Amino acid sequence: MRRCWWTVILVGTSCLGAVVSEAGPAFTADEAVATARKQNPEILMAAKQLQAARGGVIEARAGFLPGVVSTGLLR
Repeated sequence: MRRCWWTVILVGTSCLGAVVSEAGPAFTADEAVATARKQNPEILMAAKQLQAARGGVIEARAGFLPGVVSTGLLR
């Protein structure tokens, strides 16, 4: 009877080890954030919206700069 239990325990633990080893690569927190930034579509869309907003700020700031107009007439 004891031999049967030891066999069950041995087979069970070996199966657990196989499942854990097939889990995939382990990431650190920094690697996980970098991967999410590269692959998550919501984060990519937010980054593009942020870039567009920065462009709008630059465009609005350019409206306050003085302009030079040249007509090309010489007298």
